[in-house]
Amino acid sequence: MSACVFCRNEILNNQFYESENFRVIYNLAPILPGHTLIVPKTHYMTFLELSRELREELINLSHKIAKNLMNIFKSSGFDFTLQDGECAGQTVLHLHLHLIPRSVGDLAYPGEWYPKMKGSFPFVHTDMCERTQLNTKEMNEIVIYLREVFKDLSD
Repeated sequence: MSACVFCRNEILNNQFYESENFRVIYNLAPILPGHTLIVPKTHYMTFLELSRELREELINLSHKIAKNLMNIFKSSGFDFTLQDGECAGQTVLHLHLHLIPRSVGDLAYPGEWYPKMKGSFPFVHTDMCERTQLNTKEMNEIVIYLREVFKDLSD
């Protein structure tokens, strides 16, 4: 069994959309409603390992997903973040891009999400997480809803 949480089959339970090379999953401990991750299906540790084609696929997919998440979660903006390397705050050493729908007043100040990013996957880094995890029922309800909404996704 793989030590990488994004390489395990269990991650498919959180997946609600995919492209040829990437999975779109709902975050287990969302900072705000709609907090989604885009994860390569193949294990890459860093953005710099991606080929030009994979970088283009990631950017195009993130555009499509962010636009639709903003619609679904009635937000007026979003955070787009990727911590690349442990020195940059990456706690799961498998490339992943965070998309977080944002609205005016959703946090005390706009950059408050960044300190909350620490420990995105508390079942791996329990000592680092201060965010509440979704229980299985909550996660299933959200993922089933998003799968339905995203099944006919277009640009």
